Amino acid sequence: MIAVGAVLISLPDTIPFLGFQYTFWQMDRILGSASQNELRDRVKDLPEVKTFQATYKNSTWDINEDYHIGVVYSITECQYSGIYCNEAKPYHASLEIVMNLDTGYPDHSHFWCKGDDYGKAPLGYDGIVRAIQECA
Repeated sequence: MIAVGAVLISLPDTIPFLGFQYTFWQMDRILGSASQNELRDRVKDLPEVKTFQATYKNSTWDINEDYHIGVVYSITECQYSGIYCNEAKPYHASLEIVMNLDTGYPDHSHFWCKGDDYGKAPLGYDGIVRAIQECA
C-alpha cells in the first residue's frame, strides 16, 4: 500500500485500472490517427480476409472498439441464406482481425462459425483459412 495524502492506495487494486487506462489511451491514439477505411485497408490483403470475402459475397465489415480494435467481417444467417428476415439472425460466420495496440496494425485473427469458436490464430494460419472455406 502507498499513502497518498490521507488516502491509502493498494497497488494490486490499481494495476487493473491503470491497465485499462493504458488500453483506452492506445485505442484513442490509433482511432484518432486512422479512419475506419484505413484500418480495413491494413487487413484487406490477409489470406483469411480474402478467403472470407470470396466465400461470403454478402458479408459486411465493421470496426470493433470493445477493449481492443478489430476489423470484423461477418455474415448473418439471413445474409447467408438469402431469405428475407425481419430481424438480424445469429451470425453464420464472423472473422475478426485484431489490431496490435502498440502499432495499430494487424496482430492476430479470431474466427467463429455457426456458433463454434475457432479461437485466436496467427495471421495467415492455414487452419483458419480452411475453416472459413469449410464453414460455408
